Amino acid sequence: MMKGGMHNLIAKLLTFWLPIPRGRRRCLRHRLRSFFIRMTIDKGVMLGEGVRFHEKSHLTSGSSVGDHTGIINLDVQGSGHIRIGRYSMIAWDVLAMTSNHDFNGEGIPFDGNDIIKNVEIGDYCWIGARTMLLPGTRIGDGAIIQGGSVVHGVIPPLAIAGGNPAKVFAYRDAAKFERLKAEGKFFDTFDLG
Repeated sequence: MMKGGMHNLIAKLLTFWLPIPRGRRRCLRHRLRSFFIRMTIDKGVMLGEGVRFHEKSHLTSGSSVGDHTGIINLDVQGSGHIRIGRYSMIAWDVLAMTSNHDFNGEGIPFDGNDIIKNVEIGDYCWIGARTMLLPGTRIGDGAIIQGGSVVHGVIPPLAIAGGNPAKVFAYRDAAKFERLKAEGKFFDTFDLG
């Protein structure tokens, strides 16, 4: 099946005949696809206003996504949950692990108990493609995680981090970041195509 699967096909079928400019038709198609994907998300997930999905995602019950966040493809696995702030962007094939097996328990290599460590992503963050967020990860507001990274622990606000394990290698310009935030210069996730 084509990229986006059945949701994309249905959105195309519902919009191809509309006598509107191509750009507006494309935007409407993305809104429909996001609506259909939202309908498949577990009812125990809290979604803020204007949250957009571009491909099927899985979030565990108890998870929350802040207003105007764009998620291309996110897979949350484990017994815990994820909290994503406002105006963040999650790229494709992002995996968030929210629990781990207890290797100090009464079994080898581990026992049947899970150790739950929720994952937190702040406001205005950008998580690159094929990133893995390990249990207990906390990413500060405005941070950027380079694609293909494996993140564990705490990434400070406005940090740019990457690698395996992810290390901070730069910081965003704080004054420019605050100015853009105050001016409301947020990326429109429907521009992703």
